[in-house]
Amino acid sequence: MLRLVRTLLNDSVLLSAPRRVGKSSLILRLQQQGHFRAGLQQELGSIIRTFMESVGVSNPPVPGLDLPLGDATVTATIRGLIDSLFSNIQAQSNSGRPIIAIDELPEFLLALEKQDHGVRRVSEFLHWLRALRQQSSDCVRWIFLGSIGLDTFVDQRSLTKTLAGLVPMSLGAWEPNEADGFLRAIGPAVGLELDAAVRAEILECAGWAIPYHLQIIIQSLVELKSARLPVNGQSLTAVTTGDVAAAIERLLQPDGYMRFDTWRQRLRDQLGDSEHRVAMLILKRLCTAPQGLPRELLQLELLRFRPQDPPDATAELLSRLLAMLQRDGYLLEQNGQYAFRSFLLREYWHRREVR
Repeated sequence: MLRLVRTLLNDSVLLSAPRRVGKSSLILRLQQQGHFRAGLQQELGSIIRTFMESVGVSNPPVPGLDLPLGDATVTATIRGLIDSLFSNIQAQSNSGRPIIAIDELPEFLLALEKQDHGVRRVSEFLHWLRALRQQSSDCVRWIFLGSIGLDTFVDQRSLTKTLAGLVPMSLGAWEPNEADGFLRAIGPAVGLELDAAVRAEILECAGWAIPYHLQIIIQSLVELKSARLPVNGQSLTAVTTGDVAAAIERLLQPDGYMRFDTWRQRLRDQLGDSEHRVAMLILKRLCTAPQGLPRELLQLELLRFRPQDPPDATAELLSRLLAMLQRDGYLLEQNGQYAFRSFLLREYWHRREVR
């Protein structure tokens, strides 16, 4: 949080993190610690709603930003409304510097790309947004966040320059002491007694201590132990390390797959068919190797899978996908070995794709 605040003093930010890591919660905390300007939020929200309606118009005569609003006698456009808004912000610069947070922009861009003239409209929108950021750099800070990486989206379309000036930051798992502190606090709150050994087992099994993973393990333990909220001095329900294993097994049953299915859907949403098949092959291979595999072995797998491709092209594709899978929270690389970052995600993948 502190690092983000310090960065926003001088720069705008591209914040990347998978789903359920806490991006939205971080932005809410940032808002709570700042001065809430309801009028500005309402004006911006109105423009966003109007823009979303305009890009849904079938066969618009021009890209959405210049789409006329209202009847033929009205000359206003979305571009004009936004320019007017930022003129007002600049005129009130002595009242503080607004921060505009835009969540899940790649999902919007993917939808826009599927419409008529979509590729051109995406390019024009991103170039316009870059120009708007540059023009307002003295009085506005921006945060772009989402579970589908905006950097991956623009790289795939040779539009990386539209992100010029943004400082890349990532939001990852809690540090061990933070995660342990969370477990120490939440256990009694839900009626569970989590001693040091049990907390260590939860963190070991989670593998990657993001808030969502810890929360669903705790919820599974509550259900397994039929724990009740402590009232009137009622004792807590004891938990063993064996209970942790049983709770995680409950999470990974087929009726619990929906908790993790978004990870598979994200790949389908952000990759073309060919790259999607390769990414799924990489993950299918790695979910069978808990200790990970070296890049060389993964490249051999791809060469067998796509024998018609030149080796250099295969190596380049592998590098690009491994970078994306690391950036988006699927994999980590240690000592030349690529492996799933989370035990829970690896085990889910193994059960869905291999078993």
